[in-house]
Amino acid sequence: MHQLNPNDVQLITVSLDPNTDTKESLAKFKQDYGGDWPHVLKNGKEIADTYGVKQLEEIVLVNSENEVFYRSVRPSFDDLKEALTQIGVEL
Repeated sequence: MHQLNPNDVQLITVSLDPNTDTKESLAKFKQDYGGDWPHVLKNGKEIADTYGVKQLEEIVLVNSENEVFYRSVRPSFDDLKEALTQIGVEL
């Protein structure tokens, strides 16, 4: 196991609704909740299709080889922690 560092995990939010998810709504989200990670507003459907995302609120974890190793709809923190632990990331 190794300690988590910023290079171990990259969070990216992908929009599937470009009519609702605008630059303005994203700016408000960042203001209200933080969210200083990348947000993809264009090509969201293409990215979702690539990784087999079928639902909003689905979390997909992809390893450094772009292989999906975990997916769940609205997983708990403990579920995400367990998935990351299985690939050697310690939180």
